[in-house]
Amino acid sequence: MTHRPKMAAPGAPWRWQSSPDHFSVEHACSLLSYTDMTVSEVSDDTGFFSIHSFSRAFGQAMGMSPRAYRGSG
Repeated sequence: MTHRPKMAAPGAPWRWQSSPDHFSVEHACSLLSYTDMTVSEVSDDTGFFSIHSFSRAFGQAMGMSPRAYRGSG
């Protein structure tokens, strides 16, 4: 898979600057692409306390839900 996270702003790193602190979009994408972890497990592993918060943040960064991202590969 060759999904590439969208940048938040020109020159900005591929990270969310809100909660959790410095969450890596690339890490979440890797977990969704290359593991059998559930979206809930990816949410926990990346530091979110709620799958809903993770899904919302992921959707804002990637333009699709974590499940849609996983299914698009």
